[in-house]
Amino acid sequence: MGQISNLLTKCSTWKTGRGCLLFSVLLLFFCLLSPELILRHIISPRADFSRNGWWMHFYEPSHSVGVEGYESFLLGGEPLALNPDFKKARGYLLWDVPVDGNYCFKLVAKEDAVLAIDGKQLACLIGNHLPIQRIDKWVSLTKGQHLFQIRLHNNSGNGGFSVGMMIPPMMHNRLLTGADIAVPVLGSLDTWWRILEILHDGRAISLFFTTFFSLCLLLPLTLENRTTSVLISLGIALMPALFLPVTIKREPYIGEMVHQELQERKPDFVFIGNSMLWSRIDDAYLGQLLGGKKVYSIVNFGGLSAIHYLSFKYLFLPADINPKKVFIFFRRNQFVLPRARTTDSLVKKTIERLTPAPDPLFEQIVHGHSRSVTDIVYDKLLFLFPIAMAQDEVRRKVSDLALILASTWPQNNKSINEGRDTILTQVNNRFSYASGSFRSGVDSESSQQETGKNPYDFYGRVEDSFLPEILKLAKEKNIALVFIRVQERPTESGVVQDSPELQQYMHDMRQYLADHNAALYDFTGDPELPLSAYHDGDHIKDQRRYTELFYRRVGDLLQ
Repeated sequence: MGQISNLLTKCSTWKTGRGCLLFSVLLLFFCLLSPELILRHIISPRADFSRNGWWMHFYEPSHSVGVEGYESFLLGGEPLALNPDFKKARGYLLWDVPVDGNYCFKLVAKEDAVLAIDGKQLACLIGNHLPIQRIDKWVSLTKGQHLFQIRLHNNSGNGGFSVGMMIPPMMHNRLLTGADIAVPVLGSLDTWWRILEILHDGRAISLFFTTFFSLCLLLPLTLENRTTSVLISLGIALMPALFLPVTIKREPYIGEMVHQELQERKPDFVFIGNSMLWSRIDDAYLGQLLGGKKVYSIVNFGGLSAIHYLSFKYLFLPADINPKKVFIFFRRNQFVLPRARTTDSLVKKTIERLTPAPDPLFEQIVHGHSRSVTDIVYDKLLFLFPIAMAQDEVRRKVSDLALILASTWPQNNKSINEGRDTILTQVNNRFSYASGSFRSGVDSESSQQETGKNPYDFYGRVEDSFLPEILKLAKEKNIALVFIRVQERPTESGVVQDSPELQQYMHDMRQYLADHNAALYDFTGDPELPLSAYHDGDHIKDQRRYTELFYRRVGDLLQ
């Protein structure tokens, strides 16, 4: 204690404390600026931009093979398969990020795998007896070069993984490939990577010492003035809330990236919907059928009318493009159930990604009140002190822990093993976007949140929905809208017939849209959509075949 007291006393003197603080600040700036200089002036000039892919190194032979390791080139977009002769693999890729934004990276692996960026670990998978694992991780990247590293470790010497990113709109999965990807060929790449790791760790260390020496210099002030002492003590107490819980914050807004894609592609037709759209329309194939026209789908899994409204307002309209038509896919009476699928934790994250800030109309319709000054101030405080949101994050982590425990039950008990497989199957079916979850059952559950008026009274409910605002925004921007009602799953006899209430609802909706210069096409009862055309729930089995049917049925609206 005496040594610590002497150290604090010495550092609190103006001369010593000032010098230490200056050194810490300079070290912090050095650690912040050096990675970009290394990437831009050392690694990037020595990268091969003529080849797009990963530079892979295999090592730790599983048996005597005559060599200690070897290097190979892996084309961008190809999954990596670990050679059975080697236990470990390490690869590098340089990506010239085209625009500042939030990117979601997907890591898929059979066993242990790590994805890192610029010396910082981004995603890690540890083998847990599953045949294959995946993890999605959002990260904010600035425009310019970024160095990626992938590592695979497999004791059996047989496994593999692939890595890709999700470019908004949601679920447009792509492997890391394209003209902006280069192969770094610097011989001492491992050394420079280690330097990047040290610089990354140095940021935290230098920040700690900067804070420490700042407090040491403030120490004498606290002894002289009680008010100053209280304020500094409060500042110290609040620091963890300000800096530590970096993972507990609002989801990143994906709008800017979508706007850039729309502006670059300039599609002739834009589609908005959920998995009903995803399982039905093949953008590229529809473009071919239209003679080279460009088609672009904005898909948000699990989203209903509220999500369609936010996608239209915040993802499509700000791009300021002029497609010939915008198609919005829906089912049944979803457009007069505005609160459906808005409170689920997964959908909440989607809502945050779609909006740069809480939407006033959404707050009014869904939560029943306009945003007050108090709400705005509260949002700002959450931004400054994200620890206030820790409760939801803790619940999520507990749920994740429960799943991990379920997946790691003992393997030698048949009944336990069967129960474990059942749980994992249910979880995967519900949460695996790739398998097209959020099926009709989930949507029917959401309709139970709507109470009060008759759910099929279109004119009695439409003014309290998002539909008038969508039509208003489309009119202001001179956008032609077409609403597509998809057919729900038919019975075994192939019959799909609306109730009299739903028939009246659709009649009223058609007339309402016509009065607002919007069109509606209803696929219900189409003879080319028997039960055999469906996969699970209301999802279609053959996307290309449905795209052909859509082209034939709605051809006059694709002009």
